[in-house]
Amino acid sequence: MLFYEEPIRRRKSFPVELKRDLHKAQGGRCMYCGRRPGIDLMDVDHKNPMAKGGSDQKRNLQLLCRSCNTRKGATTDRQFRTKFKSIGVPQTQTSPAKSIPQSKFEAVAKTTTTKKAKQVRTRRQRADDWFF
Repeated sequence: MLFYEEPIRRRKSFPVELKRDLHKAQGGRCMYCGRRPGIDLMDVDHKNPMAKGGSDQKRNLQLLCRSCNTRKGATTDRQFRTKFKSIGVPQTQTSPAKSIPQSKFEAVAKTTTTKKAKQVRTRRQRADDWFF
């Protein structure tokens, strides 16, 4: 049996000057939570991910703190903001109006996980009903 090894995908490294420009333009703040963790603790993020047709143009880039960047994943900026709209994420601003407490992110994540678990259980019940 042969195994196929996928090539290791490395994250793209952006020029330091670009990161500094974004940091200055955003006032040193994360675009979602508003924290100011310092430029070395922030990641360059694509508003529209490369996987969904985004580009490396400056207008498609933003700086996020690592926790927000991890939460966003490969979703678009609009999808992420819509998901967290109920907890006060500004919809069309260049910088957040106020910081979002981390507990709010955790609360939304818990409800999302609970909904997914219920959907899985419902699908399993339907499958079980089919056989009996």
